[in-house]
Amino acid sequence: TSTSEETESVTAPLPHFGGSFVYGITPSIAARLQIIGFAIELDQIDGSIVELDADFIWQPWKNVGFGLGVRYFDTNIESKGSELNGKFEFDYFGPSIYVMGAF
Repeated sequence: TSTSEETESVTAPLPHFGGSFVYGITPSIAARLQIIGFAIELDQIDGSIVELDADFIWQPWKNVGFGLGVRYFDTNIESKGSELNGKFEFDYFGPSIYVMGAF
């Protein structure tokens, strides 16, 4: 008997669409709200990503700042009718603390 196996790999960027609102509370403190989303249906694969962010940003220096916020991230991928039958779901809701650099 003989066996044959074929594999295929594709790496490609996926665009996302969204909007952001930033309000300057003081010259060095800002509040930011952001929503980002993406959905695709390709052959027998369906997927979506949604991200919601709310942050307070403190930028004490011109090129360095600090952020504290909350994130909601939801992703769903489902494949039907192929060798890749399956489903992946991931949800995250929680805090975010970060350092940022501006140029």
